[in-house]
Amino acid sequence: MKQFARCALARSALALALVVASSSASALGLGEIVVRSRLDQPLLAEIPIISNDPAELERLQARLASPETFARVGLEPPQGVVSNLRFMVGLDNAGNPVVRVTSAQPVDQAALTFLIEVDWGQGRLVREYSALLDAPRTVSAAAQPPIEAPTVAPSNQIVREPAVSDEAAADAVAAGDA
Repeated sequence: MKQFARCALARSALALALVVASSSASALGLGEIVVRSRLDQPLLAEIPIISNDPAELERLQARLASPETFARVGLEPPQGVVSNLRFMVGLDNAGNPVVRVTSAQPVDQAALTFLIEVDWGQGRLVREYSALLDAPRTVSAAAQPPIEAPTVAPSNQIVREPAVSDEAAADAVAAGDA
């Protein structure tokens, strides 16, 4: 009986260890940025948060990465609008968790590149984003000539009239006289 209890206890401990290991293995992630503002407006963008653990969302903090982190990845330190970006954790219109990125002043640059740093207590994530506020203008293709339906080329077959014998010619003349 004691051996059975020890075995059951060992299985319970193993199951608990697997649950703890699997919960720490599910890491938080960030999706693609969605820009909701336009050029010459204050920035409003949302970055979806990918997480299976609601506890991660409760402790999540997002901010602009430090100038040292920018330098470590080879980017210029934040300047201008980028240095004053604000990051807030919230919900989008569908009720999904997002990091909302905003600016106080209008953005007059077509694109902003920045590093976001997210800390949720069990880990830290740094990711680069480019927020495109003014889509590049597309150039339409030059006008193409109209396409004409194919035409049948004349045949290259040589057709010769049958040679008329003297007798047949004489018969034709005689038939005409009659």
